[in-house]
Amino acid sequence: MKKNGNKLKLTKAEAKLASMIDAAEGIGDEEWSSAEFAEAYDKVQAQNVRKAKKEADNLMFATYLKKETFTVAETAYKLGCDNKTVYRLLKRKLLDSLKGLRTKQITSESIERYKKTAI
Repeated sequence: MKKNGNKLKLTKAEAKLASMIDAAEGIGDEEWSSAEFAEAYDKVQAQNVRKAKKEADNLMFATYLKKETFTVAETAYKLGCDNKTVYRLLKRKLLDSLKGLRTKQITSESIERYKKTAI
């Protein structure tokens, strides 16, 4: 089921199941056997299970891959200061950066350590 503006868009299996439910309640004009109803219901349930598994996998993947280094701009945003301040903290060795890279990459451990000592 997808939401498109104010309207809900049903998948084919969900639409078929909805028409079967309507027919069972006497709303629709089509007649369905219980085997067809069970088959359509199983399809919808399988789709929902696949969607739930995919969302859970994405969530686990996102939480597993925690960012370990940040640029100067990202660090300034996290600390609530200006880029110049981050460069000054690096110069005073209050923050650690990775050596040998094109851009300054500040480790998340040094940011957390600075937050604990500064506040």
